[in-house]
Amino acid sequence: LLAEPGARTEICVEIPDVDVDLYVETTKISWNAIYYGRSTIAREIDAGRLFVTGDALLIRKMDQWLPRSPYADVDGIRMLPAAE
Repeated sequence: LLAEPGARTEICVEIPDVDVDLYVETTKISWNAIYYGRSTIAREIDAGRLFVTGDALLIRKMDQWLPRSPYADVDGIRMLPAAE
């Protein structure tokens, strides 16, 4: 993600021409499971489906700043058995 204050967030496939604070590697299924509230960042990291490296504070706070779908907080959403 390329996220800057006051700018639209973009998903990057190639490394941008700016300093990178955080590298994230995952699958589309795992990423979407997190986005739609069907899994958590911690769960995906523990399962080995999400790899994050870089700024330790950004990693620790990732669940607070990462955008989520408005549907992610709907009551009754069930966790996926395995987001592989």
